[in-house]
Amino acid sequence: LALISKGPYYIDALELAVKAEKTLQTFTLHYMHAPGHPLVVIIASVVIFLTRLFGINDLVFSVNFMSVIFGSLSISTFYLLARKFLAERGSLIASLILCFLPLHIYISTVGFNHSVSIFFHLLGIYCLLLYLEKYELQKLILSSFLLGLGAASRLVDGLIMVAVIFLFITWSLKYSGLSGKSIFKRTFSFLSIYSATIIIFY
Repeated sequence: LALISKGPYYIDALELAVKAEKTLQTFTLHYMHAPGHPLVVIIASVVIFLTRLFGINDLVFSVNFMSVIFGSLSISTFYLLARKFLAERGSLIASLILCFLPLHIYISTVGFNHSVSIFFHLLGIYCLLLYLEKYELQKLILSSFLLGLGAASRLVDGLIMVAVIFLFITWSLKYSGLSGKSIFKRTFSFLSIYSATIIIFY
């Protein structure tokens, strides 16, 4: 909050504020420039509504504040993800590095879609790792849904799915003990839920 941008900083942040305000006024989703970033517009509209309850009517501050919230949540999510690979101290150090990384500070203080996308993608990958531990179907469903929300926030970041799907298939083939048919069905379900989540927003 101490570092939050005092203005829209660039035109995209101003556009987000305007589209979120129109969405809130009309209860009809107003997309941004291509590809639209629909989930970010919806979340920004909710944040504008909530900040107004506290007497804050500055649209730009509200969308910047949205980035502060999701930038902070991303640090916590990154810590959980790091704990899958590192000890407590290593996870804390990794999280602190991300916390003070200038690029992360920047995207967490200006209102746009990056911090929202990062949060949902990190959380989706974390849930996928949980699934790969015990192969519980509900964790697979949750992971594909969260990754879909990440792409609904910033479609270009959905390209990360190539790496995620590769991890999912190769890990399952080597360690799961599941049949090839079962792995195919779960991969198909994973992709179907992911795609459906994106389509709902776009």
